[in-house]
Amino acid sequence: KLPSKQATPHKSNLTAATSADLGLDASFSEEFSQLLQQEGGILRLPTMNVSSATHRLVSLIRTLMDETVKLAGEGDAAAEDLNRLVRELCALFAILRPYAQKAQLRTSPHSCAIFLADCLYLVHALLILPYAYRKQLPSNKLNLSIFIDLVPQLRILGESHFLAMLRHMQEQIAVALGPCDLAAGGAQDRAYIAAEAALGSAVQRVKLAAQGMASSLPQQLLHETAGLLLGIVCQDLRGKLFKLQHATPDQVGYLSALLAFALNGGRQALAAVGMETPPEDAEQLVRSSIKIPSWGALAVAADLLGSGFSRFMEKRMLLLTTLRKEEVLKLMYLSWRDEFLPPEEAWEALNSDE
Repeated sequence: KLPSKQATPHKSNLTAATSADLGLDASFSEEFSQLLQQEGGILRLPTMNVSSATHRLVSLIRTLMDETVKLAGEGDAAAEDLNRLVRELCALFAILRPYAQKAQLRTSPHSCAIFLADCLYLVHALLILPYAYRKQLPSNKLNLSIFIDLVPQLRILGESHFLAMLRHMQEQIAVALGPCDLAAGGAQDRAYIAAEAALGSAVQRVKLAAQGMASSLPQQLLHETAGLLLGIVCQDLRGKLFKLQHATPDQVGYLSALLAFALNGGRQALAAVGMETPPEDAEQLVRSSIKIPSWGALAVAADLLGSGFSRFMEKRMLLLTTLRKEEVLKLMYLSWRDEFLPPEEAWEALNSDE
């Protein structure tokens, strides 16, 4: 039989079950699918929470399979009917569940994460049935335990809704970051207050989304997804920073403060779901296993913005591995006033083997 659940239900309606430019393009879909495959093999389900309704559905499928084995052993044709009943139950799940939760699946990370976990749990249950029942069925009735043809549909169902939710979150974060204008004046300018508030709102959205998903998703998938959402904030800031044409000394301080505010807020968002936070030292970040799109670029920019050529040379390897050439040049343009080297010559010095 299928292994029983290894934890008791929470007080909520969850039950524990074990065993493009912003990253949300086709390549992310492929990485997301690969991550799900890494999370658990056919016979191992990663620790996660599923809804009580789906847990009951899987229990019902097990009960029906027990009855199927009994009838098949007696040569009763009703065993075929029970096989069809299992298929119909899975079809009803695939049709009715998304329909009943259509709005929540797109806008609620919490609801969508539960739905994804439910799909993964049901897929796992169907995959393991042949291993659980093949020794109990007559050799000519082994097909009664095979439902592999249902697996792609259910897996894609969960993945597609989860990706749609992430795209919705991307749009919401982009809207929240709209008032964040890095070309504004100094720290006393009203625009600074608006930009800081926008950053705080965007990071808070990431934090709340991660906390909502934490109740159900496997840990690795949760961490990867939280990092992806935080990366949307980081990439937005990165794009705005390196589009600037000039900055006064006051504006450089304003920019550094905003970048530090964003990085600190990001660390708090990750810590809220038990994630290891990126190290504050930008050089240690390169060696860290934590991967958040554009986080390293912001960390380097926050550290070097306003610095002279000597500090750029000290961080030479970090600059060359984290930023593109045009970004390094822009960081120099924004930082330097009376430096003895123009940025283009400084870039050549950074790339020199001497």
